[in-house]
Amino acid sequence: MVLKPRNTPLTLHRLEALMKRLSPHHPKHALIEDEYAKHAAGYRGEQQLDYFLAPFTRKNLHILHDIRLELDNRYFQMDTLILTPQFLLILEVKNLVGSLTFDHQFQQLLRKVDEKEDVFPDPLIQVKRQESFLSEWLTRQNFPSIPITTLIVIANPKTKIQANEQHQEAIKKITHAANVPNKLLHLQQHYSQLALSNQLCEQLAGLLLKNNQPYDQPILPLYHLKKEDLITGVYCPYCQAHPMNRLHGRWECPVCNAISHNAHKSAIRDYALLIDPTTSNCKLRTFLHLTSRFTTKRLLQSVRATQTGTNKGSTYDLSNLIIAHKTSVRS
Repeated sequence: MVLKPRNTPLTLHRLEALMKRLSPHHPKHALIEDEYAKHAAGYRGEQQLDYFLAPFTRKNLHILHDIRLELDNRYFQMDTLILTPQFLLILEVKNLVGSLTFDHQFQQLLRKVDEKEDVFPDPLIQVKRQESFLSEWLTRQNFPSIPITTLIVIANPKTKIQANEQHQEAIKKITHAANVPNKLLHLQQHYSQLALSNQLCEQLAGLLLKNNQPYDQPILPLYHLKKEDLITGVYCPYCQAHPMNRLHGRWECPVCNAISHNAHKSAIRDYALLIDPTTSNCKLRTFLHLTSRFTTKRLLQSVRATQTGTNKGSTYDLSNLIIAHKTSVRS
């Protein structure tokens, strides 16, 4: 059963908002587009794996997606972790097109598309590190020893996988997403001895969920951007022109003349994603191009922002806009 479903990563939401709020002529706009495309492809690859894992819903098999744990002030993240009473399985997903060659001698992954060749870090080293970290983490949680194994999942069914015959680890550890169910059945046959009781397995799942620390870092410093780089104001939901004007309790587009009563919700969410999930009336009023603090307060109330303090010293928590928003990833 899926105990932790896979949600659209917050980084994708932040990048999507940043693409919209950064001028197409900004020197870093192309970089942000590339970053969004890379992260979106990775997420779609993970969704491809989820499709093939869907039939595995038995009670003694727990599936947790996107688990991130801390060990000695370092974090390690696993795309998917499968818990069984016999073994734990870490799945690392790669959504790469073309022809992949796993170079054992130099511990690198070579990807060739047409005549272009790219070099990536060896994912086999990555999953070994995840296995080592998870093993140590379990030891510190005083859990009984349990076998941990790993698989590298190639999401694109048209991607060609190559490795030297001498590279047996790559041959055993790398597979297409469609073959994961067969690999899982084989592992269940191989690890036939119980290492954990069903009760302990469920306790471990609960402990992992409790200690999961999702990646959540401000995006502007990551790309050396400032809030002054952002386009402010409310976007028209119909033609994407900006800024819309606030007149007579509604938003009016100066370009297509469209009328909207809720266009501010997307803008406030962009503020929370890109600048700060906590704001003041004055700061948000400036961002929305408003002049009335009373209008701004009504708009904050309309998105159910949590208010702390009174009068001009009030602050507003916009975290609910980030958590509740779960849109699909653009292709």
